[in-house]
Amino acid sequence: SVAIKLNAKQGRVDQVADLWEEIQNASCFADNTTARVLLRNLIEAAAAEGNVTKAAEFLEMIKSRDLEVTVVEWNCALHACKVDQHGAAARLILRSMLEDGITPDIITWSTVVSAHRRSPLARLQEVRSDMVELGTPMDTPFLEMYIGSVINTMTKDDKGVERKFELMKHMPRNRLEEAADMIQYARSKGVKPNRMVKDIEQVLQRMGI
Repeated sequence: SVAIKLNAKQGRVDQVADLWEEIQNASCFADNTTARVLLRNLIEAAAAEGNVTKAAEFLEMIKSRDLEVTVVEWNCALHACKVDQHGAAARLILRSMLEDGITPDIITWSTVVSAHRRSPLARLQEVRSDMVELGTPMDTPFLEMYIGSVINTMTKDDKGVERKFELMKHMPRNRLEEAADMIQYARSKGVKPNRMVKDIEQVLQRMGI
């Protein structure tokens, strides 16, 4: 288990898979609690390198042992989608999660929106709509993730209002309007924007949006 954890943290999914083959017949694997921990480590390893297929396979292995897949395992699998920037896969996993009766938490939604930085705006808006419909309260980190996925040309290194203005002035207006609408909605729910979002809000006001 220690070897699996170390490789998982470094995203060495192939090495982890080899270790997995060695322990499947070991006595410790007969214990469901131990098996769950090992499989979760495997999902984390796959997620670290953005291997969505492997993450999903290991998720199914937990199910095959008639164990409940908790929100923690689902979120680990979704992280693979975030790393790979695979929005469609993230929505598919989210749909499967809901069909299994698991309620997404704010980490789920943050991870899903972060997987959509390269996706069409409409897909991101669908995720927002689903989250609102399910009534999950948003928080400041989620707001940052959402706005970062809408204003998707920006990185954490793009600091300051002027730098943000230079990047945002060339963006499609529908993305700018979505960012403004989301910030306003978040404020109405008592969510306090962080510095990055406040800077973006200031730029949007400067642009008359």
